[in-house]
Amino acid sequence: IGPGKVGTSLGILLDQAGYSITCVAGRTESKTREVTMKYFPMAHATEDLSEVPSLAEIIIIATQDVSISSVSESLHLFLEPHHIVLHTSGALASTLLKGSQGTCFQAGCLHPLQSIASVNEALEIIPGSTFVIEGDEAACEKASELCTAVKGIPRRIPTDSKIVYHAGA
Repeated sequence: IGPGKVGTSLGILLDQAGYSITCVAGRTESKTREVTMKYFPMAHATEDLSEVPSLAEIIIIATQDVSISSVSESLHLFLEPHHIVLHTSGALASTLLKGSQGTCFQAGCLHPLQSIASVNEALEIIPGSTFVIEGDEAACEKASELCTAVKGIPRRIPTDSKIVYHAGA
């Protein structure tokens, strides 16, 4: 979710590593469809977040930080225990994904420790980059797997250390 620089570049690298990109979701139809047709022609493009959980077991929220909470809340009714939801924010903890009521899915963070100016640049610099990973155990295991698949270096931190990590980054 979030067909911008980070979401698109992670999707491309994961696709190249053999993962199926089944759905691309974004808030604007034209951008979402453009990215989907250009990079993921076999994926479903949608602006309707309720469609995403039926199409993917691993959901990566790669939106601006200010949107992560509302995107996650929009997914809550449609998520099941087998779903893993990851966000890419360096500043926000994975607990944000669960909201005030908590939920049954696994939540985590997969944050590339890089400034990304463009998709093409990201494709060059993400491999070899450190990724900070935190969250529920199953989410962290999956985030580490995805990180390794894109040739990143996983670094797991405790969720309660996220704000300290971000301040030091």
